[in-house]
Amino acid sequence: MHTAVEIVVESLCQNGCKAVWGYIAELEAGRTLPDTESLNDVQRRQVLIELKEIMAVYGETSCTLDDAIATVEAKYSTGS
Repeated sequence: MHTAVEIVVESLCQNGCKAVWGYIAELEAGRTLPDTESLNDVQRRQVLIELKEIMAVYGETSCTLDDAIATVEAKYSTGS
């Protein structure tokens, strides 16, 4: 059985590496993502840690942070 954190991490990762870098930036800035609204602070921190661990495998060269932020902003500004 998957925990709430695992479910959120899997869901966020399905959006690709550019989006995940953007999610990391948002969470590091203390913002809540729509996918993390139902989580408590400890769980949100765990999501951030797990996303960082996953992305460490790929390194920062697989996609840029600027592209990631633009992808996340576009997704949430259109409501999709």
